[in-house]
Amino acid sequence: MDLATVLRTGLLVLIAYLAGSIPVGMLVARASGGVDPRTIGSGRLGGTNALRALGPARAGLVVAGDLLKGALPVLLARYVTGDPLVEVLCGAAAVAGAIWSVFAGFRSGRGVATGVGTMLVIQPVAVLLAAPVFVGAILLTRYVSLGSLLGSAAMVPAMLLVLLVVPATPLPYVIYSAVGAAFIWLARPRGAVRTASAPGRARSGVPSWLPPSTTTTSAPRSRNGARAARCRATPSASSRTGMTMESRRMDHAPAGAARAIVSSSPSTIRRR
Repeated sequence: MDLATVLRTGLLVLIAYLAGSIPVGMLVARASGGVDPRTIGSGRLGGTNALRALGPARAGLVVAGDLLKGALPVLLARYVTGDPLVEVLCGAAAVAGAIWSVFAGFRSGRGVATGVGTMLVIQPVAVLLAAPVFVGAILLTRYVSLGSLLGSAAMVPAMLLVLLVVPATPLPYVIYSAVGAAFIWLARPRGAVRTASAPGRARSGVPSWLPPSTTTTSAPRSRNGARAARCRATPSASSRTGMTMESRRMDHAPAGAARAIVSSSPSTIRRR
């Protein structure tokens, strides 16, 4: 490989990374006057958090933009070089940019839509084979993050199946399916699999894109519990009356009688 080819490949990879780094969610929010997705939910700029912040229509624009910023760099590499290795390098760079964006403080989305965009160019049949896993996981668990993880993992056996059916499939394509899935798993939220598989939560029937404030019922219970605790801590009317009568007896009794009253009071007996 000569120097010109190396420089050309490096330039294409750099372009792919910068394209993947474009914060589509933030741009859509600013252009439409919506809420910045970084200020709510997971703080990410991907489609799921954009759905929380901007609603379905503008979230669709975010997903479309994320797909394009993955597909276009791979198409450019194919047009310029026609080399499968350069294509997958540009695809990996685009996904890396979508996860660690230079324009968003190296914290953007999770690279799922961008990775799908790269695979739609590299091998669309594998995307079709892995799509039922992605959709089925979301329908069963109501967690988009878990569906993304399982769908990306399913891309590897899908590519192996394509390789068995079409032996001429370039080997870099097969390797890239594993590398792209690894990127997405590295960018997953902490405890995503553990939270989604917790008993009583995965099949709650509540869409995962709803804000927590619309789904939680813990606040009313906590207020009721606090009210019950205050009631237990506050003396009743009868106990306050008894204490008042006892104090009056002690005020009007002689010194010796007062000591006898104190020593015979129920509170003193309990302390003893």
